[in-house]
Amino acid sequence: MLKSIAGRIALFMLIGVSAMAAAGCGSRDETRKIVFVGNTESGSDYEVCQEIWQGVSAYAAESGAEASIYTPDPSAAGARIAMMNAIDEGANVIVCVGDEMASAVYDLQQRENHTEFVLIDEVPTNGSGSGKTRIRGNTFSVMCNRQEAGFLAGYAAVSEGYRKIGFLGGSAGEDDRKYGSGFIQGAEAAGKAMGYTDGEVEIRYRLTTSNAISPTLVSDIGSWFQEGCELICVCGSGPEFIGPESAAQFGGKVITADINQLDAADNIIAASGINHINVVQLALKALEEGKLEGGEKNFFGLSEGGVTLQLKEGQFQSFTEAEKTALIDQIASGEIEIESADVAENPERYEITVCSLIGVEDAQAEAEAAENGENTEEAGDADTGADVESGDGVVDAQSGDVAADSASEAAE
Repeated sequence: MLKSIAGRIALFMLIGVSAMAAAGCGSRDETRKIVFVGNTESGSDYEVCQEIWQGVSAYAAESGAEASIYTPDPSAAGARIAMMNAIDEGANVIVCVGDEMASAVYDLQQRENHTEFVLIDEVPTNGSGSGKTRIRGNTFSVMCNRQEAGFLAGYAAVSEGYRKIGFLGGSAGEDDRKYGSGFIQGAEAAGKAMGYTDGEVEIRYRLTTSNAISPTLVSDIGSWFQEGCELICVCGSGPEFIGPESAAQFGGKVITADINQLDAADNIIAASGINHINVVQLALKALEEGKLEGGEKNFFGLSEGGVTLQLKEGQFQSFTEAEKTALIDQIASGEIEIESADVAENPERYEITVCSLIGVEDAQAEAEAAENGENTEEAGDADTGADVESGDGVVDAQSGDVAADSASEAAE
């Protein structure tokens, strides 16, 4: 049903997805009433929201919980109103994603201390611009392990025999940096396993200042392939949208971070990314069982089932499914360790020797400019207008995460 919430809520949608379980949910006596606050219809992060809602719905159907959606105005104030309304109507678990939600949770987590907040890929952050973060004991920050996803992509590419590759991130935010760092580490590990010597794997590397589809972005992709690049890994909605088409003009191959995009184009040979549907189900089950830690970050990666690598049939001969399984087992067991730091910032320190990195300094300059609110794209680099809806950027879910690392030590 639809309601108007104090004139601030554009759309309020309440969807019941299951009946009460006869014996309740796990060890809890009361039926869990889970509300997902997000927009599954439009906006920059609607695709992720759709996946998270699917995860909430699947968990509710299996566990006997009740699940609903509240769709707020796209602002921190709208998010707060939606959350307060949900709590007033009996919600005891609120699931959310995005910067506005992180700000709303920061404001509400202490006052509504009987409510459990599950915040995907975020930590509660003061929306005043101070960057201050705090994860209280009733808040559960669920962080997706993008380094692992990037590592799998880089390892698969080099193991298959590609030695001139590229990484294009759709923004300078933490999500794309982490994925790119993992991509470099995976390519390096595969190169060493294959006996390559110093610099034999060439990685062109760029982080853009936004996910906008611009002439510069299209030109960059084309120039990489003209310079001998064989394969690019794309991360972020802009590169994921335009990358396959641009690469196809030069016979280039693509690995995408969007696991739903594997069959979107013939030249996409693999997808390595976050399975948000699975992450949310696992997190809610862990919360029910008392295994999700409040007051701190909870990481979901390969060992937890939150990261997946999909290989398109017929596109891989050297890197087999058996080798993929063995690699995943090595990462999940800790035999292979992946640096959480951004290795692109200091390749020498992290012994990146097999891979020679091209464009890292420019990428870091773009990242710094983005942090300072500068626009490094050329003046004419506005959206092209072609399929703008499909090419919209996504919220940088990890912006402010560096500050969160230091501040989380003071969390309850």
